[in-house]
Amino acid sequence: MSEPTPDTRPTARQITEGTDLSGRECIVTGGAAGLGLETSRALAAAGGRVTLAVRNAAQGAAAVEELVAGTGNTNVRAMHLDLSD
Repeated sequence: MSEPTPDTRPTARQITEGTDLSGRECIVTGGAAGLGLETSRALAAAGGRVTLAVRNAAQGAAAVEELVAGTGNTNVRAMHLDLSD
């Protein structure tokens, strides 16, 4: 079996496709941008209760609005989490 290439690796949405995450709590660090946002989007689309652990509260709030609007899942929230020293 050959190694997956960037073109053949599954996306977060493809991995969660067909999975019902209703009633499951999903916490995503860095969930307001980049890969964290895309992971959050896939988990929200699958019905999970998604908590975005973010350093920037304003960016987290904007991401929550985007995710709720895009997935219809209202069980998405952002919580401040700063692990830096």
